[in-house]
Amino acid sequence: MSTSSTPSTPTPVTEKKVRQRIRAKKPKVRSGCRTCKIRHAKCDETRPFCLRCLKFGADFCAGYDSPPTQASLLRAQSAAAALNQTNSSVSLRRIVPATVKEDVNLGLGFVKFRTQDEYCSFAYYCEEVAPRLSYSSRTVWMGTVLREAETLEFIRCAVVAIGCLSRVSRAEGRGGYEDFETRRCREVALDHYGRFLNGTKKYMAGVTRDEGRRLTMIACLLVVCIENMQFNSKGALAHALQGLQLVEEMKMKDSASPPSPMVIEERLVEQFERMELLVLGKTVVDKSGDKHGKGDIDIENMPGTFTTIDEASTYFHLVGRKAYHWIAATQRDKKRAYTDIENDSNYGQSPDIRRLRARLHDQQENIQAELRRWRQAFSPIATSALQNLESIEAFEALLKKAHSIVASLRVADHLAQTELHWDNHISQMQTIVSIGRILLNHPLWVERQFSFEGGLIVPLMLVAMKCRSRMLRREAIDLLGKRYWREAHWCSTTNAEAGRILVDLEEEGVETDFIPEWARVDIIGVKMCQETQTVRLTYIRGAGDKAERLECVRDWSWDIPRPLEMEALPQKLSPRQVPKPLERRPQGTEDES
Repeated sequence: MSTSSTPSTPTPVTEKKVRQRIRAKKPKVRSGCRTCKIRHAKCDETRPFCLRCLKFGADFCAGYDSPPTQASLLRAQSAAAALNQTNSSVSLRRIVPATVKEDVNLGLGFVKFRTQDEYCSFAYYCEEVAPRLSYSSRTVWMGTVLREAETLEFIRCAVVAIGCLSRVSRAEGRGGYEDFETRRCREVALDHYGRFLNGTKKYMAGVTRDEGRRLTMIACLLVVCIENMQFNSKGALAHALQGLQLVEEMKMKDSASPPSPMVIEERLVEQFERMELLVLGKTVVDKSGDKHGKGDIDIENMPGTFTTIDEASTYFHLVGRKAYHWIAATQRDKKRAYTDIENDSNYGQSPDIRRLRARLHDQQENIQAELRRWRQAFSPIATSALQNLESIEAFEALLKKAHSIVASLRVADHLAQTELHWDNHISQMQTIVSIGRILLNHPLWVERQFSFEGGLIVPLMLVAMKCRSRMLRREAIDLLGKRYWREAHWCSTTNAEAGRILVDLEEEGVETDFIPEWARVDIIGVKMCQETQTVRLTYIRGAGDKAERLECVRDWSWDIPRPLEMEALPQKLSPRQVPKPLERRPQGTEDES
C-alpha cells in the first residue's frame, strides 16, 4: 500500500499562537530619560527626573538627552498638581508621616536617598519613632525636624541615624544573635551621625550666630537624642547643658534688645524647657535660684477648669518647672537650715536659722498649693478622658496624673528629716502603680520604644525606691522589669534591677511587712567596673546615731537583655562600650549608670 507524502498543514491552534507573538509596530519614542531607555521601560517623562526612576532611589534617573516637549511639560504640570492633592494617585515618598496632626503645617516633597537602608530608616522614623519621642507634644519631632530634613541633608542624616538605632533596638528584642542586617544598620547609624556632625559644623561656619541659633537648637536636640540612644548619658548631659545655656542667652538678649527677625517656634522652646527638667534630675544647674520664681504671673492666671489636655500640660509644665527649680536652688539652704554644727546645741535656735526654715517652709507650701490647684483644674477633663481608656487622651491624662503625684512627693520630701514620712503617701504610690499597670497594657504602648522625655520609669522608680510596703514595692519593680523600654537616660530593666538590689539590702534581717527606720537605706555612691561587670554601692543604713556607712559589690553582668553572641562582635553600641561621635571605643571602657 502506497502512502502519499503531502505536506502537513498547520493546525488552527498553531496559527493562533503565531499570531499572538506578532507585536504591533509603533513609532519609537526618543524623549524618555536615559535610564528608562537602557531598561527598555516606559518613561513617564517627568522633568527633571522621571517618577518611575525616583521610586528606586534618588540617583537612579540619569536625566534626559532631548529638551522637554510640550507633552512632557503638560505631564509634569499634571504631576505637580496631583502632588498637592491629598488623594494623589502617584506613589511618592512622603517626608512626613500620615499620622501627623492637622495643626502641623508641613510641605510635602521628594527626599533623595542614597541607599535602601537610608530610605527604610527614614520611613521608620516617620512612622514609628517620631510619634513616640515625646509624651507631651509631637510637633517638634514630627514637624520641625522633618521640615528641616526636607531641605538640609545633614539634618536628614540625623533622622536616618535615629531610625537606624531604633531598628537595631527592636531587632535585638527578637533574641538569637545579631545578624548581618543588624550590624549593617549599626554601621549606617554611626556613618550618618558623623555626617550629621560634620554637616552641622560646616553650616554654622557660614551663618551668623543669630541666623544659626534656631538650627543650633534643633541640632542640639538631635545630638542629645542620639547620645542617649547610644547609652552615652555623659555626652547627652553635656550637650543638653550647652543647649540650655544657649536658650538662656537667647532669652536675655531678646529681653534687652528688639527681637531677632529669626522666628523660633514656641514648641521648640518648650521642648528645651522639658529637657531642662531631665537635666535637673541628673545634676544641679547653675543659677537655678533665679528661675524657680519665674512663671508666677502665668500660674496666677491658671483657670479653674482646663478645657483641653494641651492647656493642662502647659500649666503643669510651669508649676513643675518651678517646683524642680526650687528643689535644685534650695539645696544649700536646706543643708544650712537642718544640719546642726558639732558642739553647738543652740545652732538650730538662732534667729537666722529660724527665719531660713520659715522661708523654706513657706515656699514649699506655696508650691504644694499650686500643685493642688492644678489637680483640681485637671480633674474634670481627666474624668472625661478616662471614659475611654484606649484613647490617646486617656493615655496622656494618666501620664500627667502620675507626673503630678511625683512632683508633689518630691516637694514634700525635700525638707523632710526622716524617711518615715514616705509611709504617709502609700495611697498616692498605689495610684502610681495602678496607672503604670494600665499604661503598660494600653494599645499605644510599644515594646522596646525610646522616648526623648521622661514618662513612666521615674514614677515607678520612685515607688520602688521609697515605698516600704513589700507588696506594693515589688509590684512596681515587676512592672519595670516586665517590659524593656527607655526614656531619655533611663532604662526600665536597669532601674528594676536597681530596685531589687535595694530591696535585698533593706529587707536583710527584717521580718515585718513594713521596713523599720533602722533598716532603711540611702544610696550615696555608685561605681561600676566594666571589666568585672560589677557595681560597688556605698550606702547609709539606719538614721541618727545608729546610722551605718556600708559598702557592697553586686553583679551587673545582666545589664540589658541582649543576645550572648553579641559579646564577641566589635563596634557595638551598648552601656559597656559607648562610642563617641565618629569613632568606636574598644571593649572594656567604663561608663556611669
